[in-house]
Amino acid sequence: MRAAIQFVQKKFTGLSIVGAEVGVMQGYNALDILQNILNLRLLYLIDPYLGLCPFDGNEATKYLAKENLAFYDHKICWVYKKFESCTTEDISEPLDFIYIDGDHSYECVKEQLVLAAKLVKKDGVVGGHDFGWTGNDGGVHKAVKEYVNLHEVTLNVRKDGDWWVI
Repeated sequence: MRAAIQFVQKKFTGLSIVGAEVGVMQGYNALDILQNILNLRLLYLIDPYLGLCPFDGNEATKYLAKENLAFYDHKICWVYKKFESCTTEDISEPLDFIYIDGDHSYECVKEQLVLAAKLVKKDGVVGGHDFGWTGNDGGVHKAVKEYVNLHEVTLNVRKDGDWWVI
Protein backbone atom coordinates (compact mmCIF):
# COMPACT_ATOMS: atom_id res chain seq x y z
CA MET A 1 0.00 0.00 0.00
CA ARG A 2 1.33 3.43 -0.90
CA ALA A 3 2.55 5.65 1.92
CA ALA A 4 -0.07 8.39 1.49
CA ILE A 5 -2.84 5.79 1.62
CA GLN A 6 -1.30 4.24 4.76
CA PHE A 7 -1.38 7.70 6.32
CA VAL A 8 -5.06 8.13 5.36
CA GLN A 9 -5.86 4.70 6.78
CA LYS A 10 -4.32 5.59 10.15
CA LYS A 11 -5.66 9.16 10.29
CA PHE A 12 -9.28 8.13 9.71
CA THR A 13 -9.38 4.83 11.62
CA GLY A 14 -12.89 4.10 12.83
CA LEU A 15 -14.55 6.89 10.83
CA SER A 16 -16.77 6.46 7.80
CA ILE A 17 -14.90 8.30 5.04
CA VAL A 18 -15.20 9.41 1.43
CA GLY A 19 -12.22 9.67 -0.90
CA ALA A 20 -11.20 10.16 -4.50
CA GLU A 21 -8.48 8.96 -6.81
CA VAL A 22 -7.46 11.03 -9.83
CA GLY A 23 -5.84 8.92 -12.55
CA VAL A 24 -7.24 5.42 -12.18
CA MET A 25 -5.69 3.63 -15.20
CA GLN A 26 -6.25 -0.14 -14.69
CA GLY A 27 -7.55 0.36 -11.16
CA TYR A 28 -4.79 -1.36 -9.21
CA ASN A 29 -4.18 1.47 -6.75
CA ALA A 30 -7.94 1.97 -6.34
CA LEU A 31 -8.25 -1.75 -5.59
CA ASP A 32 -5.53 -1.43 -2.97
CA ILE A 33 -7.39 1.49 -1.38
CA LEU A 34 -10.70 -0.37 -1.37
CA GLN A 35 -9.18 -3.55 0.06
CA ASN A 36 -7.26 -1.81 2.83
CA ILE A 37 -9.39 1.12 3.99
CA LEU A 38 -12.34 -0.87 5.26
CA ASN A 39 -14.11 2.20 6.66
CA LEU A 40 -14.23 3.80 3.19
CA ARG A 41 -17.88 4.44 2.35
CA LEU A 42 -17.37 5.88 -1.14
CA LEU A 43 -14.47 6.29 -3.55
CA TYR A 44 -14.78 8.64 -6.51
CA LEU A 45 -12.69 7.37 -9.42
CA ILE A 46 -11.81 10.19 -11.80
CA ASP A 47 -10.24 9.42 -15.16
CA PRO A 48 -11.31 10.56 -18.65
CA TYR A 49 -9.69 7.56 -20.40
CA LEU A 50 -8.83 9.64 -23.47
CA GLY A 51 -5.86 7.53 -24.64
CA LEU A 52 -3.82 10.60 -25.60
CA CYS A 53 -0.44 9.38 -24.30
CA PRO A 54 1.14 6.19 -22.88
CA PHE A 55 0.09 7.10 -19.32
CA ASP A 56 -3.47 8.00 -20.34
CA GLY A 57 -5.81 5.02 -20.38
CA ASN A 58 -8.08 4.19 -23.30
CA GLU A 59 -11.32 2.20 -23.61
CA ALA A 60 -9.48 -1.11 -23.09
CA THR A 61 -7.84 0.26 -19.94
CA LYS A 62 -11.20 1.53 -18.71
CA TYR A 63 -12.74 -1.92 -19.27
CA LEU A 64 -9.90 -3.55 -17.31
CA ALA A 65 -10.34 -1.09 -14.43
CA LYS A 66 -14.07 -1.75 -14.28
CA GLU A 67 -13.38 -5.49 -14.30
CA ASN A 68 -10.70 -5.21 -11.58
CA LEU A 69 -12.98 -3.15 -9.35
CA ALA A 70 -16.32 -4.86 -10.04
CA PHE A 71 -16.51 -6.42 -6.56
CA TYR A 72 -16.56 -2.90 -5.07
CA ASP A 73 -19.16 -1.34 -7.39
CA HIS A 74 -21.31 -0.48 -4.36
CA LYS A 75 -18.49 1.78 -3.03
CA ILE A 76 -17.48 3.43 -6.32
CA CYS A 77 -18.63 6.49 -8.21
CA TRP A 78 -16.99 6.75 -11.65
CA VAL A 79 -16.35 10.21 -13.10
CA TYR A 80 -15.17 9.99 -16.72
CA LYS A 81 -13.68 13.43 -17.17
CA LYS A 82 -10.55 15.41 -16.42
CA PHE A 83 -10.38 16.24 -12.73
CA GLU A 84 -9.74 19.93 -13.37
CA SER A 85 -13.13 20.01 -15.17
CA CYS A 86 -15.01 18.47 -12.23
CA THR A 87 -17.53 20.39 -10.17
CA THR A 88 -19.52 19.63 -7.04
CA GLU A 89 -22.12 18.09 -9.36
CA ASP A 90 -19.54 15.41 -10.28
CA ILE A 91 -18.14 15.06 -6.75
CA SER A 92 -21.14 15.85 -4.60
CA GLU A 93 -19.82 14.73 -1.22
CA PRO A 94 -17.02 16.50 0.66
CA LEU A 95 -13.87 14.39 0.57
CA ASP A 96 -11.80 13.21 3.50
CA PHE A 97 -8.91 12.54 1.12
CA ILE A 98 -7.90 12.74 -2.49
CA TYR A 99 -5.03 10.90 -4.17
CA ILE A 100 -3.73 12.60 -7.33
CA ASP A 101 -1.89 10.50 -9.91
CA GLY A 102 -3.19 11.75 -13.25
CA ASP A 103 -1.67 14.26 -15.64
CA HIS A 104 1.82 15.12 -14.33
CA SER A 105 2.30 18.44 -16.10
CA TYR A 106 2.99 21.46 -13.90
CA GLU A 107 -0.05 23.44 -15.05
CA CYS A 108 -2.40 20.51 -14.61
CA VAL A 109 -1.11 19.52 -11.16
CA LYS A 110 -1.30 23.16 -10.10
CA GLU A 111 -4.99 23.31 -11.14
CA GLN A 112 -5.70 19.96 -9.53
CA LEU A 113 -4.25 21.07 -6.19
CA VAL A 114 -6.45 24.17 -6.11
CA LEU A 115 -9.57 22.12 -6.90
CA ALA A 116 -8.61 19.37 -4.45
CA ALA A 117 -8.29 21.92 -1.65
CA LYS A 118 -11.85 23.08 -2.36
CA LEU A 119 -13.28 19.55 -2.38
CA VAL A 120 -11.46 18.14 0.66
CA LYS A 121 -12.84 18.83 4.14
CA LYS A 122 -10.89 20.87 6.67
CA ASP A 123 -8.17 18.62 8.09
CA GLY A 124 -8.56 16.30 5.12
CA VAL A 125 -5.64 14.89 3.14
CA VAL A 126 -4.51 15.94 -0.34
CA GLY A 127 -1.81 13.66 -1.65
CA GLY A 128 -0.51 11.87 -4.65
CA HIS A 129 2.26 10.04 -6.41
CA ASP A 130 5.42 10.68 -8.44
CA PHE A 131 6.79 13.58 -6.41
CA GLY A 132 10.33 12.74 -7.48
CA TRP A 133 9.55 11.84 -11.10
CA THR A 134 11.48 14.08 -13.48
CA GLY A 135 9.21 13.58 -16.49
CA ASN A 136 7.14 16.55 -17.65
CA ASP A 137 10.00 18.75 -16.39
CA GLY A 138 9.28 17.68 -12.83
CA GLY A 139 5.76 19.11 -13.00
CA VAL A 140 4.45 17.28 -9.93
CA HIS A 141 7.41 18.32 -7.77
CA LYS A 142 7.29 21.94 -8.92
CA ALA A 143 3.51 22.35 -8.51
CA VAL A 144 3.39 20.65 -5.10
CA LYS A 145 6.35 22.65 -3.73
CA GLU A 146 4.81 25.89 -4.99
CA TYR A 147 1.45 25.02 -3.40
CA VAL A 148 3.06 24.09 -0.07
CA ASN A 149 5.07 27.32 0.06
CA LEU A 150 2.10 29.48 -0.90
CA HIS A 151 -0.27 27.93 1.64
CA GLU A 152 2.31 27.29 4.37
CA VAL A 153 1.35 23.66 4.92
CA THR A 154 3.65 20.81 5.87
CA LEU A 155 4.69 18.52 3.04
CA ASN A 156 5.21 14.83 3.70
CA VAL A 157 7.24 12.91 1.11
CA ARG A 158 8.24 9.25 1.04
CA LYS A 159 10.77 7.27 -1.02
CA ASP A 160 8.03 5.62 -3.06
CA GLY A 161 7.23 9.05 -4.55
CA ASP A 162 4.14 9.57 -2.42
CA TRP A 163 3.44 13.00 -0.96
CA TRP A 164 0.63 14.53 1.07
CA VAL A 165 -0.49 17.60 2.98
CA ILE A 166 -3.27 18.17 5.49
